[in-house]
Amino acid sequence: MVFFRVYAGTMNAKEAVDNTSRKCKEQVKRLMKVHANKYTDVSSVTAGEIAIAVGLKETMSGDTLIKLTAANGM
Repeated sequence: MVFFRVYAGTMNAKEAVDNTSRKCKEQVKRLMKVHANKYTDVSSVTAGEIAIAVGLKETMSGDTLIKLTAANGM
């Protein structure tokens, strides 16, 4: 589980991302929002929101993730 914040655009569950800090590609399995001790599965997270990404094996604190598209190597 990795906490993250979306600065621009949208991140969707089951989406491929590029970890530019570690130069690897990863797959987001699930997205969740947390409120106190309650976890809620969500299908997407938009700019300004903080959520949890499940399934990222190489990502650590401080890493930068970008959405993979045809323009950047999907």
